[in-house]
Amino acid sequence: MAQGSKAGLRYDPISPLGEDLTLFCSSNGQAWLSCLSDEKALEIVARQGWGDPGRYGPNAPKTIKDFLDCLHRARETGYAIIHEAYALGISSVATAVRSPEGQHPIGVLSIAGPSPRLTDQRIRELAPLLLAAAAELSAVSDGIRIAAR
Repeated sequence: MAQGSKAGLRYDPISPLGEDLTLFCSSNGQAWLSCLSDEKALEIVARQGWGDPGRYGPNAPKTIKDFLDCLHRARETGYAIIHEAYALGISSVATAVRSPEGQHPIGVLSIAGPSPRLTDQRIRELAPLLLAAAAELSAVSDGIRIAAR
């Protein structure tokens, strides 16, 4: 659900807090899975399940090929984009935060909003900022791990 106001926009995810994120049709899931091999990504999605198609947005991947095409695009650009795939009326862009030493994913950063506001053009404007933030988090993640010991 999205609510507009003079001071900004509030976005409340549709899934209840604590519910597992559906990986195959969310930008967060696709960004994370794009860091893995196709085989490993498919194994994880199969384990989680594809779910009821009526539960997701109209642009959710409908076939394994559709899903793999999303992963391949995310690998090429460094970020995953969805428009009305996870939920009707919502678009989002996400990128993985990778470990500094192994480049495996350690987190995900995303921006989500109403599809009319988060257009392809707006995503292209925001993507470099998102990628820069993820790179910065990756660079400091080793220091955070050391400080926590």
